Formats: sequence, structure tokens, C-alpha cells
Amino acid sequence: MANPPVLLTVDDQSPLITYNPPDAWAHHNITTDNSTLPFGADKFHRMTFTRTNTPGATMKLTFEGVGITVYGSKGNDHGDFKVTLDGENIMKNESAGSRATQIPIFDKNDLSPGKHSMTISNSERKPFVIDYLTWLSNVSVNKTGSPLMAMVDDTDPTFNHNLGAWSNMPPNNTLFYNKTGHLASQSGSTVVFTFTGVLTITAGLENPVLSRVIDKGDAVAIYGS
Repeated sequence: MANPPVLLTVDDQSPLITYNPPDAWAHHNITTDNSTLPFGADKFHRMTFTRTNTPGATMKLTFEGVGITVYGSKGNDHGDFKVTLDGENIMKNESAGSRATQIPIFDKNDLSPGKHSMTISNSERKPFVIDYLTWLSNVSVNKTGSPLMAMVDDTDPTFNHNLGAWSNMPPNNTLFYNKTGHLASQSGSTVVFTFTGVLTITAGLENPVLSRVIDKGDAVAIYGS
């Protein structure tokens, strides 16, 4: 029996999305610039959006699944953009008579299962806005048809904390899941976790800059606060 697709959501400021050139894009949120557009960041998913006015500016996402939907905004000052999905070029438009946010601006839901690459390019010197994306991903299921999920604690032997300087007694560890945690304060310390499926990482961060590498791919920076 084929696995039912699971809907995954990626916000515009996720490290899974690559924006080029970086200085052509502005990342907005409710704290820094709620009033930079006629509609503020509070009108967007998770109160963030990413915007460009530069022709040729691109955003790129590689995903594995059977469908994808891109959400943005529309307005009478918006213009054309081009979607390149697995090498196929599709012209679209964000122009509309009235302003709207959290609205689908592109969708394709008949893809073959597997890995896909999508690049969106702004075509005009007009606002182009990315809010968030969703894609349908096939994952393993149990006998009831629900996705198989597992929560793995940091003390599980599937984690390898032997690379670098790690302590298993971080401050306030009683507030953590299972009251356990690992702390590294030395640059280059690494933890290795082997898995099959979709990965979500929950970590307590105190102002570090981390990087994660999956399946020998490019390192992606993760910023704490």
C-alpha cells in the first residue's frame, strides 16, 4: 500500500531556502519593520515575509515529495515572476486589484515521487514576496496509516557526542525533556545522529552559531538567540 502524503510547511526564513543574491532580498518580521509595507508583517504566516524588488533575484528550494505550493502576497504594485521546476519554466503573476496576503501564488500537485528542484525568479522591478511554502512528502506509516514518529532523547545511543568537548550536565537541565541534555562550548564540537525519514531537531541555544550537514550536503548555519 502506498504511503499517504504528509503536508510539510517551511517558513520563508527557513535555512532550507536559498536566496540569491542575498543583498537583493529583505527579511521582514513583526519586531523590526511591521510598517514597511501597506500590509504589515502581522498579516503573514508566523509574522515574517521575504521581499525583493530586484529583477533576476532568485529563491531556490530542493524538496522530496509529490506536490508543492508557494504562498506570498498580491497587489496592484506586484508583477511577474518565473518558476523553474525540474527544468520546466512557468510564468506567473502576483498582480491583483486588491491586496492579499497568505495567498497561494504557485502550486503543482501532480509531481512524481522523488527529489525536485524549484527556483523562483523575480521578473520585474516590482515587489515580489515569499511568505511560506508547503509540500506533500511521502513518509513511512504504521498499520493505522498514520506517519511513524519517534522522539529520541539526547542520551540515546544513536547520538554520538564523542567529537569535541561535551558535558551531559547543562545548566537548568531539569527544564529539558527527560531532564537531560548535552552542552558544548568548544568550537568544532560535533554530534552525529543517523536516521531515516524526516528530521526535526529541538535544542536549547544560548547565542551560538551552529551548522548542520545532512547526507554529506552543504553546511547550513543555524542561529540561536
